[in-house]
Amino acid sequence: MRKELLDAQKSLDRKEVDLKQSETQRQEFKDKLLESQSVIESNNQMIQYLNKQLNESQKPPALQQTGYTPKVMANTINNLAPPMNTINNLAPSLNNPHNNMPLSQVPSQSRP
Repeated sequence: MRKELLDAQKSLDRKEVDLKQSETQRQEFKDKLLESQSVIESNNQMIQYLNKQLNESQKPPALQQTGYTPKVMANTINNLAPPMNTINNLAPSLNNPHNNMPLSQVPSQSRP
């Protein structure tokens, strides 16, 4: 009976040591989590700041001082490109049979 009591006491002591180690490890993990959350928050603030700087640098100079942000700044190239009918009027079609003829030989209804 005495041996069983000693074995039970040793087992209890090991469990208490394991519990203390687990508590220490839990606290370390909690500290690391808090530190990671702080780093994430700092990174988010940096991303917001850099996005703001990038957006400000893309505004036309007159709008940079006012703080106004146009709703659509994308597709600027589409707004600058001439309409397709203008391009087609400037460049004759490659399928036009009169492309290689001198203008005097092109029938009058086909002349530009």
